[in-house]
Amino acid sequence: MEELIKRKEELFKPIHQQILMTDDNKDVILLAVNMCESSIKIFLDNYSLEDTKSIINDMLNKFNKVS
Repeated sequence: MEELIKRKEELFKPIHQQILMTDDNKDVILLAVNMCESSIKIFLDNYSLEDTKSIINDMLNKFNKVS
C-alpha cells in the first residue's frame, strides 16, 4: 500500500507544481474542472457506468466527511 501511495504522489507531482505556478484563481478552477472531466473519462474507459458512479460517490462521501 505504501508503494501505491508513493506512486500516486509521484504521478501527481507535476500537476501539483502546475497548480502552484498558477496565480489566477480562475485558471486554477479551469485546471480542476479539466482534471475532473479527464478523471471521469478515464474511469468510464476502464469501468462500467455503474462502477464509475460508485467510485465518484465514494469520493464525494469522503469529501463530505472532511468538510
